Amino acid sequence: MIIRIQLTIGVIAFGLLLLVLELIRRGKLREEYSLLWLLTAVVMLVFAFWPGSVGFIAKVTGLFYLTALLVLSFLFLVMILLQFSTIISSLADRNKELAQHLAILKWRIKELEAKEE
Repeated sequence: MIIRIQLTIGVIAFGLLLLVLELIRRGKLREEYSLLWLLTAVVMLVFAFWPGSVGFIAKVTGLFYLTALLVLSFLFLVMILLQFSTIISSLADRNKELAQHLAILKWRIKELEAKEE
């Protein structure tokens, strides 16, 4: 039974790795945003083909097996959310700046048209 789970996780991780690489190749996903997903796929592959890895991490951190997996999953989600939050903040700032530049350019065009008349 454990071999079946390992193979399933390995296939999912390999599929995720291929999907991320294909999205990068097609230009649908930028490289800087793909690093976390590539890391996730590699970690999943390690967990799949080295079954003692989760137990090792649990032993090193002093957490129980299931708790360690939940903590790692939670930390991954927090990292994804933090990355997306910083990207959204940056895009919001750039959007505001572009809107201000556009308003200034429209005002200048309006002023030039008024001078021509």
